[in-house]
Amino acid sequence: MKGPGEHHRTGGQYEVNVYLSLPGGHDINVERRPQLGERHADPMFAIADAFKRARRRLQDPVRRMRGQVKRHES
Repeated sequence: MKGPGEHHRTGGQYEVNVYLSLPGGHDINVERRPQLGERHADPMFAIADAFKRARRRLQDPVRRMRGQVKRHES
């Protein structure tokens, strides 16, 4: 997590990166650089948002690993 800088006391945006390594060589990397005016000035919101995005990106690889993806007949 990267904060707004030491000399800024208000108005900064937090940048949160989440890197996950899954079995089978699958990697998930979530990088979020917020735009001005977004709610990432609150560090708890920035962390929650990053993990919510990571959870969404995990869903498809986990389904494939579990064999829950429908396969088309050839």
